[in-house]
Amino acid sequence: QLLFPKGRGMSKPKENLMRMNPLNQYLTDDQYHTLLKKGFLNERAVRDLYIRQKFCDMKDDHKPKKIIGMLQEEFPYLSTETVRKIVYSRDEVVGNLAL
Repeated sequence: QLLFPKGRGMSKPKENLMRMNPLNQYLTDDQYHTLLKKGFLNERAVRDLYIRQKFCDMKDDHKPKKIIGMLQEEFPYLSTETVRKIVYSRDEVVGNLAL
């Protein structure tokens, strides 16, 4: 099962990247993959959390505009404006729980 819907223009290397556990500070890899396989994780929320975490990790070394461009390249099916909205939105939702 892919983390993202088919036909959204996502390349194989990026699918593999997102198959890693972006929630590793909350769940073990086994727990994450079990919850994902059973449909208990909101895939869009997990993707958005991953994008926010990656933005925060890079913001000390790069300008926000450059980071947003790099994230948009990583997720080509998202527009630059959508990536910007994800990065700057306040709510972080994992599954059905707000963090």
